[in-house]
Amino acid sequence: MENKKNIFDYAAQALMIFGLMVVFLSVCSALAGEGGAVHSTLFSLGAKGMSMSSLAQMLALSILTTLIRAILLSDRLFGNLSVLARSIAMIVCCVAAIVVFVIVFDWFPADNALAWLCFALSFGICFTVSLWVTLSRQKRENEAMAQALERLKNDQ
Repeated sequence: MENKKNIFDYAAQALMIFGLMVVFLSVCSALAGEGGAVHSTLFSLGAKGMSMSSLAQMLALSILTTLIRAILLSDRLFGNLSVLARSIAMIVCCVAAIVVFVIVFDWFPADNALAWLCFALSFGICFTVSLWVTLSRQKRENEAMAQALERLKNDQ
């Protein structure tokens, strides 16, 4: 059963995504150093951090990602699709949104194969970590529910 969510739940989700993206890109900026400014508008300030326009773009992408997630994982709109199908659709839509942002905001040269390879690698790493966190959390929740059910059975 799907919990009713309000605007604050979605805002919290968007801000969590935004925060994680900023931390990840800040580390990348520090590693790229001053040379990063040459290759990406995201790192236009070099090792000094990220510009306000880059942060605004990250926030917009976070909001869009949250919107995509809310739509595709909604039981009301896509309840007839399996969770796997909805999850795959969400990943495809999020990658498409990122590709649009890369091209529109010139995050890195769109014709540079190495840049796309690095993007795919970083996306894959982030996806794997988030999947592991999600599955671990789900496993803990399932174990807690099983224990609660067992206690309920024993009490009766």
